[in-house]
Amino acid sequence: MNSPRISVVVPVYKVADVLPRCIDSILGQTFEDFELILVDDGSPDQSGAICDEYQARDPRIRVIHKKNGGVSTARNAGLDVATGRYVCFIDSDDWVEDRYLELFIYPDTAPDCLVIQNIRQEYGERSYKKYDFPDRVVPIDEFPSFFAETQIVSLGYPFTKLFLREIIEAHAIRFRNDMAMTEDLLFFLEYMLHVNSIQFVSTAYYHYIYANNPSSLSQILQPFEKEKILLESVLKALDDLEQKFPIDIHKKQEAIGGYVRRAIRSLYVPGYRKNYRQRRALLKELATPEYKRCLHMNCRKYHLPHYATAVFLFRHDPLFSHDAYMTLFFFAKRIAAGRKK
Repeated sequence: MNSPRISVVVPVYKVADVLPRCIDSILGQTFEDFELILVDDGSPDQSGAICDEYQARDPRIRVIHKKNGGVSTARNAGLDVATGRYVCFIDSDDWVEDRYLELFIYPDTAPDCLVIQNIRQEYGERSYKKYDFPDRVVPIDEFPSFFAETQIVSLGYPFTKLFLREIIEAHAIRFRNDMAMTEDLLFFLEYMLHVNSIQFVSTAYYHYIYANNPSSLSQILQPFEKEKILLESVLKALDDLEQKFPIDIHKKQEAIGGYVRRAIRSLYVPGYRKNYRQRRALLKELATPEYKRCLHMNCRKYHLPHYATAVFLFRHDPLFSHDAYMTLFFFAKRIAAGRKK
């Protein structure tokens, strides 16, 4: 039996109400040379049973049932059994239009070219394209100028990309399962080490369903120790990528500054609170010249005056003032949240 052209990997967890929409949209593709790998990550609802029902109907579907381990372990389980020349990822609460896979197949695309499609983000009744880039191929010699305009970390999501499985396997690229977030960005940055061009497709056939959920992992602050590992991991990945092509220093600092902010904030979130001496010691770990510059660039870029105190802290070390400010800041947020109820 010949291997399929594309392996579509869908991690599945607790999405019984929307999973049929996702699967039906994939099975309805005009491009039919694919396998669909559904990875049930120990779902407590009927998601696993739904996967089995679809597998019985369509021979292109393969189902993996595993103990719950998180989205990274689910995606990695899909990669471990994938047989396609290419791999793409789709989230189980999203859906794609019928020409989504067809749009990936460019006859003259080089194997080391990463194809990236646009995204249609859906916020309830509202829907719009995430990016305004035109159809274009960006060769590696144009990466520096392109990423001087486009923030590279903003492209870190795994979906709407077509990855060559040969590159993934040759370099043992996998999603890190020791992180609750940013594992997809690190996967993307590691893959970019082996890419020599990018094909951008302006059409948006992928529908990303945005859930404004304050409990989502991307919005939850982790303990300082984990936030610092996340910060250091992204910095190292960008440093490694700079060995391949120059990255605009301001874009890099803006990106890293966001992770510095997360690490600072993690010291003041209820449940993660540290005493005065502990906070002072941990903040000093971030008070390097590089992190100072990154934090400043990030605050300036995103117009965050309420983090001006944090910048002042790194320049003058007035810990008491920073403690007082952050306490008032979170207290004000709690009052504002109470008024909305």
